[in-house]
Amino acid sequence: RPSARPPDPPAGQPAGSRSRPTPGAPRGVAGAGAPVAGLGVPLSAGPIAADPVGADAGENGQVERESVAALTQERLLQRRRPIPESGWRRRVYRISRGRVNPGDSADVRARHELEARAQARVSGETRFVAVLSEKGGVGKTTTTVLLGMQLAILRADRVVCPDANPDRGTLATRSASNTTSTIQDLVASARRIYGFPDMSRMVNRDPNTRLDIVASENDPHKRRAFTAADYEAVAYALSGYYNIVVTDTGTDFTHQVMGAILARAHQIVVVAGAAVDEAVLASETLDMVEAMGYPQLARDAVVVVQGASQSPVNVAEVVRHFGTRARAVVRVPRDEHLSEGAVVDLERLAPATRRAVLRLAAAVVDGINDAAVKDS
Repeated sequence: RPSARPPDPPAGQPAGSRSRPTPGAPRGVAGAGAPVAGLGVPLSAGPIAADPVGADAGENGQVERESVAALTQERLLQRRRPIPESGWRRRVYRISRGRVNPGDSADVRARHELEARAQARVSGETRFVAVLSEKGGVGKTTTTVLLGMQLAILRADRVVCPDANPDRGTLATRSASNTTSTIQDLVASARRIYGFPDMSRMVNRDPNTRLDIVASENDPHKRRAFTAADYEAVAYALSGYYNIVVTDTGTDFTHQVMGAILARAHQIVVVAGAAVDEAVLASETLDMVEAMGYPQLARDAVVVVQGASQSPVNVAEVVRHFGTRARAVVRVPRDEHLSEGAVVDLERLAPATRRAVLRLAAAVVDGINDAAVKDS
């Protein structure tokens, strides 16, 4: 088959001769001004350079060389905004069929940040949280239930709340109960628990939140003194099956069980009310923890300031005081549902209360992980 006829040489060039490449041009590339075959466009002279758009040039104008470490996922992957949860942002997203995505509001993003903190992985041994107050009736048991429920809902690991009040405890009455076992039963069976099915018969499982509660003994014919050894037996049994233990306590810091609770604690939560005596006793609670030999626990405490609907006390000053003494302060507003004193349902809480409980959970997990770093 005859070959295609080569193009005529430029004027002044002998027939049969071939164009020489311009000195300095890459091999295989015609000289400057030579047309590119099939395009009819002349190729500019000089070497082909990388496009420096987006790169930082050095002092001599040359693009600085990057290492492989510069190719991160954050740099290379185009992250899509999450679909808005609700409101006008959600409507705009749906009407535009996803072409316009304004993203979530600042309030929703703040909530997601709190949830991420509360869901942070807790590594190592079981972590113990003690909820304390020298004053009764300030919402200590309610705070224990709220914290336990919020952690149980958000986290994939197991959370349990034992009622270690040496007197008549009411922790189990704040959640749906499905067993008659008590903390005294757990003490008696602590060395005979060989798996979680055995443990599940010792606790009250809240069906809405997956929170497990170890109830106090309420039968006056069975009730006996709850000792430090009893709490140690309970803590030993729970540590084999739960990641976080939130302990409800009594008000008597001279009782022997309080020493055992503090010895196990990685984080304490002190509850203060919106009255003068309640705030003073909460501050004295921190003093008592220090006096019992745990100054670090007192400094790293999370203080919950419970609100009241009609109180002449300047709650902002109470919050400011504890801000100088504790690692975090969370103000929980008065809530009609919590004032009932009955079974707690997180879905019935006012939005402000729900957000405050989330802040509490995030602050507690922050403290648990800080304590783990200090222990390592």
